[in-house]
Amino acid sequence: MKKILLFLLLLNTITVFAQIEKGKWIVSSTLNGRNYKSTSDFDGTYDGFYKENLIQTNITINKVLKKNYMIGVGINYSRLMNSSYHSNPVYSPSFSYKRNTQGVGPIIQMGYWKQLDDNFYYGFIAQTGYNFLSFKDKGDFMHPNEYLISYNGYEFYTQVNPLRLGYSFKNKFLIAINIVSLDYKHKNDDPNSPNKNISNDFTYNFNPLQNGVTFYYLIKNK
Repeated sequence: MKKILLFLLLLNTITVFAQIEKGKWIVSSTLNGRNYKSTSDFDGTYDGFYKENLIQTNITINKVLKKNYMIGVGINYSRLMNSSYHSNPVYSPSFSYKRNTQGVGPIIQMGYWKQLDDNFYYGFIAQTGYNFLSFKDKGDFMHPNEYLISYNGYEFYTQVNPLRLGYSFKNKFLIAINIVSLDYKHKNDDPNSPNKNISNDFTYNFNPLQNGVTFYYLIKNK
């Protein structure tokens, strides 16, 4: 999974840029993801693991309002797969749990790009959006009977990339990576639940592979 994700990230690192001047239209797409696994073992009487795989992408259409500044709208898609397994034969039977979460929704993006050299660019990107979420939970907590539950949720999110670096070539293309990512999410896992499963999370990340790589394409030049 890690090798496939790395390949997709590298495949998505070609971006299109020329001089960022007023009136130009630019298409952009970002791909990011993560792969995580942990295991546990307590005195040989309890063991288990937890796995998490995320892939997220978006595509936006941007217009340069003035030199170096642009604004865009688009659509975002994400898929998060969680799975866990626990075994404690002394006290209870083993059980497993899986959750598949998919999200899709609109996104608004604002960006600033400054040319540092002939081919190098510095970028500051901020975006906000709304995702419609769908959940599918599967488990066998009620051993030996399995259960499958489907329900919907939503999330508002804001992401800021204060340090995006890019390298352009052929006056159209740019390789851009996000060095820093700051994220805030307001999420409701199940609006119909009487407990209102609401969470507010702020996270930061300095891993460029997880923060994503962006592809831009200049579609109009005035």
